[in-house]
Amino acid sequence: MPNYSGIILDETSRIKLLEVFGPIWEEEEGWEPIAHHLTLKMGGLPAEMQHLIGQQFTMKVVAFAGDDKVKAVEVEAPLKTINKIPHITLAVNRGHGGKPVMSNNLTNWVPVKQEIYVKGTVQEI
Repeated sequence: MPNYSGIILDETSRIKLLEVFGPIWEEEEGWEPIAHHLTLKMGGLPAEMQHLIGQQFTMKVVAFAGDDKVKAVEVEAPLKTINKIPHITLAVNRGHGGKPVMSNNLTNWVPVKQEIYVKGTVQEI
């Protein structure tokens, strides 16, 4: 049984996000880079979405938010996600109690002026 389903970023997109946004936190101690996926659903995909597994999608990064525990980017989601704000967790500060799920609580979203697109493939993890 999968833990979650999502659009898993390809390595080029992951590196791009970390290069663009990493300087925001990389000088601070304790940050763990993630930039891995956009969660679609906890657990496996329902039967009506199984045909999407393996399909690649492009997402536009539209905003950034962060606090002392997590950093994330909001994306224009091509598919329905369980998150109120579709986002990709960029990094967590586990030393300050950060967990990826805490990205759901971010409220200080700031529009991203630069056009950034990332790609990923639907998978069950």
